[in-house]
Amino acid sequence: MDLLRKLNYTKADGPAKGQPMLNTAIDAAEMILTLARKPNGHVAVKAWAALSEFTGRDHTHLATNKEEEKIRFRDIQAQPRKIISSPTWSGLEDEHVSYNAGYTNVHELIPWRTLSGRQSLYQDHQWMRDFGESLLVYRPPIDTRSRESGDGREIER
Repeated sequence: MDLLRKLNYTKADGPAKGQPMLNTAIDAAEMILTLARKPNGHVAVKAWAALSEFTGRDHTHLATNKEEEKIRFRDIQAQPRKIISSPTWSGLEDEHVSYNAGYTNVHELIPWRTLSGRQSLYQDHQWMRDFGESLLVYRPPIDTRSRESGDGREIER
């Protein structure tokens, strides 16, 4: 919050005295960027530390090299920035790893975000059973008849 107070200044009086001002859309954007895990390295490290307590394994190394990094509104206004890895996404934002969902589940042994913590083969959700499904099964694509069958080439319209 200290960073946000420096960026947005603070209220001088009233119940919010001493708190960051949010007078403009940019002030609100700065608040989101300051408090979120992906643009703020310090918050990301804290989030990984909290997950480490849950899993019993240290995951903070996934963000410590970017702990001092803070993406500001003017930064992303000038050009896109790579986000900082955070536990809310199971991929890893890294120069050495391709975009890959589930990377941290496999390589960091973080439980999958399912009811059981494992990849699910059976879903005991009433709404799925109402459709007559409980097992996750392959279904071929629905034939919408938007293409004529043939040798696989696109049909010019």
